Amino acid sequence: MTSPLSPSDLDRVLGACLEALELEGPTAVDSACAAHPDLADALRRRVALLVTANLIDLSEGPDGLPDRVGDFELLERLGSGAMALVLRARQVSTGRDVALKFVRPEQLLFPGARERFRREVELSARLHHPAILPVLAFGEERGLPWFALELVHGASLDRVLDVLRTRFGTADAIDPAALPEIVRECTPAALRVGEAQRPPRSWSRFALEIANAVVTALTHAHAHGVLHRDIKPSNVMLGLDGRVYLTDFGLASAPDTATLTTAGSAVGSVPYMAPETLAGEGSDVRGDVYSAGATLYELLTLHRPFESASPAALVSRILLGTPDTPRRHSRRLSGDHEAVLLRALERDPKRRYPTAAALGEDIQNLLALRPTAARPAGAGARLAQLVRRRPAASTAVALAALLVVGIPTSVAVVQSRARGELARINAQLETALAGERSERERADQNLERATRAVEVMLRETGDALLDEVPLMQRVESTLLARAREVLDELTPSDTSAPRHVLQTCEIELASAVVEYEGGAIEEAQALLDQARARLDERPDCLTSDPQRTRALQVSLLRWLGRLQERRDPLRAQELLTAAVAIELDASQVHAREEQLLARASLQEVLAGQGRREEAVEQLDLALAQLDELGQQLDLDRVRGLRAKLLSRRANQAAIVGNDDAARSDFERAIADLDAIIAGDPEAARAMADAVALRISLAGPLLRTGDAAQALVVLERARVDGERLLAQFPLAQSFRVKQAGLLINLGVVREAQGDTLGCEAAWRAAADQARVLMAETEPTNEALLQAGLAFGNLASNRRAAEAYDEAIDLSHEAQTTLARALALMPGDVLRARALEFALLTRAHSLVALERTDEVREAIEQAAAAAPRDALAQRALVDGWLALSQTVEGDTAKAYVERAFATLEGAVELGWYVPGELEGNPDFEPMWSLPDWPPGIAR
Repeated sequence: MTSPLSPSDLDRVLGACLEALELEGPTAVDSACAAHPDLADALRRRVALLVTANLIDLSEGPDGLPDRVGDFELLERLGSGAMALVLRARQVSTGRDVALKFVRPEQLLFPGARERFRREVELSARLHHPAILPVLAFGEERGLPWFALELVHGASLDRVLDVLRTRFGTADAIDPAALPEIVRECTPAALRVGEAQRPPRSWSRFALEIANAVVTALTHAHAHGVLHRDIKPSNVMLGLDGRVYLTDFGLASAPDTATLTTAGSAVGSVPYMAPETLAGEGSDVRGDVYSAGATLYELLTLHRPFESASPAALVSRILLGTPDTPRRHSRRLSGDHEAVLLRALERDPKRRYPTAAALGEDIQNLLALRPTAARPAGAGARLAQLVRRRPAASTAVALAALLVVGIPTSVAVVQSRARGELARINAQLETALAGERSERERADQNLERATRAVEVMLRETGDALLDEVPLMQRVESTLLARAREVLDELTPSDTSAPRHVLQTCEIELASAVVEYEGGAIEEAQALLDQARARLDERPDCLTSDPQRTRALQVSLLRWLGRLQERRDPLRAQELLTAAVAIELDASQVHAREEQLLARASLQEVLAGQGRREEAVEQLDLALAQLDELGQQLDLDRVRGLRAKLLSRRANQAAIVGNDDAARSDFERAIADLDAIIAGDPEAARAMADAVALRISLAGPLLRTGDAAQALVVLERARVDGERLLAQFPLAQSFRVKQAGLLINLGVVREAQGDTLGCEAAWRAAADQARVLMAETEPTNEALLQAGLAFGNLASNRRAAEAYDEAIDLSHEAQTTLARALALMPGDVLRARALEFALLTRAHSLVALERTDEVREAIEQAAAAAPRDALAQRALVDGWLALSQTVEGDTAKAYVERAFATLEGAVELGWYVPGELEGNPDFEPMWSLPDWPPGIAR
């Protein structure tokens, strides 16, 4: 039996250890612990206590390090943390500067520190990503582990945030123009190399771009089996060149390793740790998602999600899982920003984003101004105005639909002379095919004639909206089938010569386009991949016919990129960038047009990533390229392409609030389309595009106060829309668009104070809606527009005190919108419109003193209302109206419910300065003990 150790044993071993420290350095502690394992823990604690009290010094010089470590000359300290210190060093053999990271000597006194450092090297070496610094070398010097990393010329994010808090106070006050200089200021003096980046347009966008880079790196780490486990601003670096890096994998682990519980493992990280990690329950990828969400929260608000005066209280708040509402700290954040943050910070891991990639997708949605998975919304939800009691709230829905600027989609329609077109195109195909059969020596010429005929046919018929014109479905199907037959017959059997390789690839390309237009996306992808692989295997094609080969490369890359736009935007960007980089001769008109279209597609990809400046740059280049091509293309083709490019640029300007530029480009695009229509009054496609652009133009006009011109523009769109309806009476999409246009006309007329004009427009919209409802199978969009038409007219009639008519119309709206919502459950726009229709009915019932029906209508409205600021604010008026129909405790209960609903609306972001105090309808709530609600307190 081993005799128990006495205090004198510890003193003896400690004395020997202290003597050895003078000769061996920190490794003496490891040696003593290995020789006396029973005393190891007590010995480490005693030595650590002596270090803390400055009674012993483990250093041999500055930072306890020599002047040189292996191949590296140590130059200066860059920073230090609880676990490690970082120095700038120069690699003697290469002359390059690196960052050298060492374990702090005193940390080696704690069990697991050396293992943790080793693990950081090992796991970091698995990862190869632009936002993760590569490990260049590693080793040990006098018992101190080290490794070398690429040196970042920049600053840590936590230092930048500290300066922003000091200088600006709040996130909303940050001046974006100051950001490049602040990053430089936070960078160590020796690393301030290179010019500062251009300032971002806004802090919130800059913050999202930083978070996007971090989450992209995190997604890569997770894909390689690495959890970071310590994501926080101090572990994010901002380079002066604009790059972002996720650093310090010191707490990282593989998902199947045990969770570290060693003291000190959470130093400095508690505010960013997931509740389950703090509770000692272990963590998976969703723990990293939580930490990334907490970092994004601080980026967007300059506050941590949970703030408290004491560490114990902080831990308690995190475990309870109720962070401060983000918009409490930044009123500029949208409901989408808030929803993304709160989902990432959900207390229950199962309710968080399941992966870093899923969080990244929603960050990209925020950058691109798209609806998010955390808060899906209809098109009108983004710019809806705060609901006022008068006029009725449902008007806001139509106003939102008008003001939201989406990318105008070309509305493809077949000309009324489609049967003649079919005969003409068939004749072209037959002529080309006959020439190919009879004169093989002219194969290339006839192939071009045939494939271009197919291309013309696809351009004239290849749009999904054809599916809504029953007669034209058969025409389109016939043309596509005929194109397949022609291309199959043209394919050469011998592909040994470069000429035959090119011919085969061109046919595969044309066949891929036919499949794409027919909806066979996978078949199109396979044909394009096959053609590209065939061309790559035959470099002699470029030598034999460089112009033809380069033209084919441009087209293949353009279509491959187009197919990847939604599947893999980064891959699409790579393909399209390659397409626009190919050098073409001035004589290659068709290939240069293809290159222009590739640039237009590249713009869409960049815009989808939130890189709007680069997207606009691509549009500018495409427009310049079109000017060069102008003399060589058909004039109407030039006009159509220019209108498409200008409308996209207008949309980008409108999205960032530059309504003057948006207006100018929309007007130029419309002028081009009007010129096409003037030359061919039956050019239905150009007319449909012009209608869409005029609806888009009304938004910037109304926002800049020119309601009169907005009315002129919409009236012209209405007239042209009616012409289209006369030509295509069976095209449901045109009638849906016309109903929406009439709703928006009513909004503009209401803004001008034209009550009668507003009523007339909304009555016409309701009439159009009833036609839509008579369809055997109205589309979901048709149901929505019909419901809005009935709801808006109901609101108008209620304001005119025509309450019976308002009740009937609101019932029509309720029935229609319930159908729309059933087809798209959870959609905010449809749910809110349904709620507004029910509230209109309730208010009309109150006016008619049909009090027994009011409660049912209000309860239905409450059940329909989405968790949305506008919807909850509108519901407040409903509860207050209901309180006026009863007395005593029942009335008080409804007033209290109104107040609770108002609290919810404020929490969700509703607040109009002055309305809480100045709205007389709120008077029943003024005497409540908690008045005023939320932010006003």
